[in-house]
This record gives sequence, C-alpha cells and structure tokens, in this order.
Amino acid sequence: MFLHLIEDEKFMSEMIALFKRCDPGNHQFVIMKQDAQCILNHLNGVENVSFIQWQSQTCQQLQTKLSNYTAVFIHGLFNPCYVELVKKASPEAVFVWVFWGGELLLFDRYRSSLLLLETRLLRLKHRAFPWLAVNFRKYGGMIRQGQFYQLIQSLFGLAKRTSAAQVSNLATNLKDAIKRMNYIIPIIEDDFFLLQKMFSPSAKRLTWNYSVGISLDRFKQRQVSKKNWLVGNSAHYTNNHIEIFRQLRKIKKFDAKIIVPLSYGDLRYRETILRTGRRFWPDRFAPLLEFMPRDRYCDLINTCSCAFFNTRRQQAMGNIVLLLSLGVKIFLREENPAYRFLKRNELAIFSIQENISPSSVEVFEPLSEGTVESNRNILRRLYGESAQWHRTMEMLNELKEKSGK
Repeated sequence: MFLHLIEDEKFMSEMIALFKRCDPGNHQFVIMKQDAQCILNHLNGVENVSFIQWQSQTCQQLQTKLSNYTAVFIHGLFNPCYVELVKKASPEAVFVWVFWGGELLLFDRYRSSLLLLETRLLRLKHRAFPWLAVNFRKYGGMIRQGQFYQLIQSLFGLAKRTSAAQVSNLATNLKDAIKRMNYIIPIIEDDFFLLQKMFSPSAKRLTWNYSVGISLDRFKQRQVSKKNWLVGNSAHYTNNHIEIFRQLRKIKKFDAKIIVPLSYGDLRYRETILRTGRRFWPDRFAPLLEFMPRDRYCDLINTCSCAFFNTRRQQAMGNIVLLLSLGVKIFLREENPAYRFLKRNELAIFSIQENISPSSVEVFEPLSEGTVESNRNILRRLYGESAQWHRTMEMLNELKEKSGK
C-alpha cells in the first residue's frame, strides 16, 4: 500500500485517477491541515481522499504506521504538517518527495536570486517599509524617553517574533526534511541537479510527471486566430512582470491583447502589476483575476501567438506544455532551468534575452507547421498518456521491488 500526502490543487484529481488505474486498490490519499475543518475546492467529491487534522488521534495513529507503507509520497513539501511528519517518522519509513520547485522559495538567498532588480526593489518596498514605519514610531518613542534597557529587551523579543525568524526556522526544518528523503521526483531533471548543489541529498532521483490534464492533440485541427500575448502564470514576484512589460512595451507593432494570469499569489504585488499593465496598455491589458475552468482557459490561451515567462526558475511547466502543443511560441529566460531542459529535448523555444527587441521579428513570425508537429511529437514522448502510464508503472514496480512489500 502507498500513502500520498497531497494538497487541494487542480491537477491532483488526474494524478489520483492515474494511480488508481495503474495500481488499483493500493493507494491512499490524505490531506493534512492544522485546522479542524477542511473545505475542498478542487478535490471535493473525489473518492479515496480523506482529511486528517494535524496532531489529532488519527494523525498520531497514521504517524506510527508510516513504515508499514511501501512508500509515502509527498506531493509538494510546502505544508508544515508534512515537514513535521517527516521529522518525527521512524527511520524505516520510505519517503518519495514530488519536488514542485516552489518549496525552495522559503530560502531567502535562493528567492532573492530569482528576482530581477526592479522586482527585487518592489518586494523590498512591500515587505520592509510597512514594518519600518510601524516600529519606527514605537521604538523612536523609547529612544526619546531614554528607555534604552526596555528598548533592547523589546528588540530581542521582536527578533524572535518576526516573520523572518519564523521563516528561518521553517527553512531549517525543510532542509532537514529534504535530506531525509529516500527518493525525489523533480518536475524536470535540472531541478534535481539544483537540489544536489544546495543540499547534497542522498535520495535517488525517480522519473515521473503529472498529467497536464488535457489531451495534447485536442486543438490540433481547430483553426483559431492567434494574435494575443500571454505573460506569466501568477501574481508571484518570481514572474518579474515589470521587466518583461518594459521589453514588450517597446514593440510598437503589436496591437492585440496582453493576457496576464493573476488569479493567485501576492495581493500587493498583483495590485502593482495591475496598475503597471493598465498604464502601459490602457485598452489592451487583459488580466485574469479569478480561477478559470480548464476548458475555458485552454480556449483563451489558444488565441495567443506568443507566451512570455520571465522567471529564472522552473515554473508553469504545465502551461508551457499546453502552449507548445497549441503551436504557441514560448519565450523563456536563458538562465531558467526549464529553458535548458526544453532545448536539450530539442523543443523549439526562444530566448527572452536574445529574441525580443523593439524591432523583433520572432514575436510576429508564427511557428511553421513542421515545427509545431515536431514539438507535439516530443511532448507526446515526454508527457503523453502512454508515456505517463509506462513511467508510472516502472516507478511503482521499482519501489515495490526495493521495499519487498
């Protein structure tokens, strides 16, 4: 029996269905939270998914049985409950971490390296200035009144309570959890190389991937006018929206819509991106502010000729795969591991640094039919249903063989 510790995410239902098809009756799916109640959005009504409250009696019973499972899959190591569960687990428990990539944003040095200059300054403004304003008034009064001893004591207490101190503690626990993993499944192999460089984990790499949730050939025969541009995938600082906005604004010949998904992420960052986008393209800026059903979203992005992801890390791979299958031109930063991965697999993608300029022709020339079909063939090999089935079976058989359960 395999245990899957999961989150209520939109692509989890396809994952659950896949494991049920490949290995019927041998998988248990659990969502664990600190709250007493859990309202499901994406997994509501999905069979074989149970909710367990952290530190409840059921949770404690599960913790004592972890070593009985063939392996425990952790789908994204964001949940502090899962990190703590790994910390308390017996040495015999076998953990398989599906590494999404965003977990490392907990480490400040890594996160800061992903932000371009203007976005880094924006994040500093959003995070530091409100804190400074509040505490300047509070501690400035102590200084004026000569209450230096009270000031020192208060500052020590503040240091322990600050979000930075709390994040540092979470980062330490996450680092320990990463080193405890027996197997790691990265979204792309380059992410595993990054983990090796940062933490030197002893875990073995497994090859597997989530479904993109839709057939890669669904839109093959549909002729749609592709004029719009897609920028980024969320309201997270790592999208570096402002910098790519400035590059695209210089391309005067473009006269269609700029579609910018901002349905989740940081609210302060989103407001800044909304103001900037509406100032740059008053009549053509089209932000997506609410979650959109997958079919509608696919119809929308199928109107795009180009998509720009100004991230310096692997991000939005599901979007990228879908867009490539639709014949959309993808522009990535060269330092993004996804750029190297896709190039290595001979997919036709383009560089934000090299292929975008005020006189750029790459953003207006569509991909040839031969190039689109070549991309689709490669994507079928990497992410197609048949490939995914065989990859899942190989992974499960390897884990069963190694555990002997």
